[in-house]
Amino acid sequence: MAKNGIVSGLQICYYDGERIENEPENCIHVPFNSIVDYFIKTKNRFPSLINSDNTNLSTTELSELQDEFKKSMNKVQNILDNKIINIKKEIQKLKPNFNDEKLRIFAYGCRETVLIKHLVKNILIAADELGYETYLHTQDNDMESCNEVFYLKALRDFNPHITINVNHLNNDFISDEVFNFIWFQDYMPLLRKESPPIHLRDRDIVYFLTEHLGKLLREKDIPSKYQSFCIDTNIYKKRSNIERIKKIVFIGSSYLERYESVITPDKEIACKELFELNIKYGYEAIGINKSEYLAEKYNISEKDISSLRGYIQRDLLLKYIINLNLDYEIEVYGYGWEYDKDIFKHYKGHLAYGEDISKVYNSAVYGLVVGGYVMQQRTLESAASGAIPLVFDARESGADLNHKCFEDSLLFFKRPDDLRILLSQVHNKDLDCIVNENSYKQFVEKMVGLVKKELNEQL
Repeated sequence: MAKNGIVSGLQICYYDGERIENEPENCIHVPFNSIVDYFIKTKNRFPSLINSDNTNLSTTELSELQDEFKKSMNKVQNILDNKIINIKKEIQKLKPNFNDEKLRIFAYGCRETVLIKHLVKNILIAADELGYETYLHTQDNDMESCNEVFYLKALRDFNPHITINVNHLNNDFISDEVFNFIWFQDYMPLLRKESPPIHLRDRDIVYFLTEHLGKLLREKDIPSKYQSFCIDTNIYKKRSNIERIKKIVFIGSSYLERYESVITPDKEIACKELFELNIKYGYEAIGINKSEYLAEKYNISEKDISSLRGYIQRDLLLKYIINLNLDYEIEVYGYGWEYDKDIFKHYKGHLAYGEDISKVYNSAVYGLVVGGYVMQQRTLESAASGAIPLVFDARESGADLNHKCFEDSLLFFKRPDDLRILLSQVHNKDLDCIVNENSYKQFVEKMVGLVKKELNEQL
């Protein structure tokens, strides 16, 4: 199975013995004495267990078989580890020629990184449309693993001028000549205070998605730049053949599991207090400062308070809005809502990335955006698809640094009770403003502009 539990992967059955005629593609013949030779070359996921059903193996024989299997797979891993070391040495020696006709841009999107694989693909599509040579390394099918050997081989053979990484540095093995852009979108282990210092090369350029991530980078003395989410207007667009009805759409998964993983009686009291303040006063009552106060008051860790805050700003706020009985149909999409009796009657399942999401927004007047910051991916997807983003006003969080089109393109509400009056009015918004300001093409042009600037300064 795939390492990421929410990513599907076709089950693979490796088998010994005689080859099965017309075997299914996921039923693969690997003689036991060929395990090492096969698994040092395949892109497929490795086996996780031995099934001895319908065999005459004794307990002793099965134990010996399992020991031999373990030894073989350990040998495979040792061989692959050595390959990784050697390929990294080869990559380190590469010297891309910046006089080449086109700049080459490389990115890696493992299929198990649910959003990142789409994000890097969109960046490279934009770069390709702008005339650059691109290479996206990813898996060809859902039987393949995110094997580092094949990623490194692809990087070596492409010899890029520019590499793009999301949430990871991947800078310890590339040539000093290569420009490496790193975009932090999540709170990664290397950003924690207790984590070792981050070491950058001269040509590492770091971006961050929210001001909170920017603060963590500054605390580690890492120079960085703000970059909000981007939108692919080839996928997310208006479609005149889809009727737009009086409807509000929310797309996003439930945070109930996060809540249940940390909840205790004291935390439940703190959660209730935060939620009531949120309803009465808006984000200013649930923001970082108030959360820190409640963390101290109830002796709750900052991490657990963050989990509670996320649940409040998504699940509880969404439920409250639904219970307002607004004069709009409300539809909810995402994972986890099927277990919530308060939301189930509005739940419409989960959507595949891309066109399916856009078409749902095409059918709605508003796209509801709740949470601790404004410039979420859903904000842009909604706007690009013609649904006015109806946004919980979290501007006070300081997470968003690009305010140029906020008032022109977005409809803000500070308290959910304000929605009764707000939605009784007619709102005309310039949705193109925020979409154009946050396209993938402008992000690519920004990165390439920095490369060309440095190269020109060296002339």
